[in-house]
Amino acid sequence: MSLLRLRLEGKALSEPEVEVLRAAAEGFSAAETADRLVKSKHTVITQRRSLQAKLGARNLLHAVALAYERRLLSATPSTRRAHDLSNGPHDLSTFDPHLLDGEESLEDSL
Repeated sequence: MSLLRLRLEGKALSEPEVEVLRAAAEGFSAAETADRLVKSKHTVITQRRSLQAKLGARNLLHAVALAYERRLLSATPSTRRAHDLSNGPHDLSTFDPHLLDGEESLEDSL
């Protein structure tokens, strides 16, 4: 067990750490999170390490899972990154991954 984890495990997350955790749960990289929250990438990485230690997580994915389990994050899907999941099962045979971020497919652009 790391010294950081021994020192911090069980302590409450700060609001900036919760913001960084929320961004990670939405799929943002450290650089994207830094841009979004107007922080340096180094600060985001430090806050990620700290929140992982406080939650007793093995890695960032585990921290996100623990946060949902402990209800530190709500289970609302991100409207920014998530494809519309509210309409039930989807026929994936017509799925076009190029349309996820609002991009036109190659056929549409011709």
